[in-house]
Amino acid sequence: MLVLFGHQSVGQNILDGLGDLAQDGVPTPTVTTLQDASTAGSRLVLAHFRVGTNGQPLTKIQDFERVVASDAGKHAHAAMFKFCYVDLQDSKQAPPLFDAYAQMIERLRDLRPDLALAHVTMPLRAVPTGLTVIARRLLGQRHPQLAANAARHAFNELMRARYGSGSLVFDLAAVESGERRAAPALANSYTDDGGHLNEVGRRVVAQQFVEFLERLTIGRTAVST
Repeated sequence: MLVLFGHQSVGQNILDGLGDLAQDGVPTPTVTTLQDASTAGSRLVLAHFRVGTNGQPLTKIQDFERVVASDAGKHAHAAMFKFCYVDLQDSKQAPPLFDAYAQMIERLRDLRPDLALAHVTMPLRAVPTGLTVIARRLLGQRHPQLAANAARHAFNELMRARYGSGSLVFDLAAVESGERRAAPALANSYTDDGGHLNEVGRRVVAQQFVEFLERLTIGRTAVST
């Protein structure tokens, strides 16, 4: 089964986590680039590619649609891409961005009814802790990452509501936040810079990603038969 995965830097963190797991002897998919991908046969192959430009989420939607519709994507059995945390800062932008995403998904469904289109929730950033944060709170100042994470959470809630049933949503944000629903944020223990996954975080996320791909594979096989 060939799965396409479009991403940027946090996606690369996840791929690095898959490499960590493979070194530990954990079964993981075969990871390759889109250019080197071919028919996968009975193997689970994850073909990854860079998608769009960070901070310009519509370019990611356009890039993903182009790749899936191209000759490079014609052998794929499933496909997904992820946004980055820098793609959304304002809650007002969440509904129109999701509408553009959902419209693209519908176009691809019409074009490739045989393809399983999976979804990835938008990653979050950590909210710093310490005396500075406490002082801001006492002064009634909200940390800017709280508002930005609220925007990402709003987008993710729309995605969960529309696509959350079955095995087609990898809830990256939930994994990053330890399933915390109140003011979700990237766990500080999972990051060294507030946004990207450190070795601990990437292993945790990669393990959940492997389990998601297994569910996706089972679901795709069930549909095919």
